Amino acid sequence: MPRNPDRNPKSYEEIACRTVAPREDFRALDADERALYDQVVDAIAAAGAAGVTAEVRRDLVTLRGWVADDALLRAVDDAIARIPGVETIHDQIVVGAV
Repeated sequence: MPRNPDRNPKSYEEIACRTVAPREDFRALDADERALYDQVVDAIAAAGAAGVTAEVRRDLVTLRGWVADDALLRAVDDAIARIPGVETIHDQIVVGAV
């Protein structure tokens, strides 16, 4: 059966749109969340935890990734806890080599 050239995706975006279902829980950060996110990212960088990423939803910060040791884990947690507006931290950071 011949292929229909109009149905062949022409870019990665087209392929993704056809094969990946949109996340129902996705929403863009509002201005307050964006400001909080920027502070969290700065705190992670200042602590030297390059392997850690953050997600912000209202006053909840979820941390994921890895750090080399417990001292760095405490440094990241302490830095995030000091940021005004952070009420809850879900720490999903793994300690040890990757």
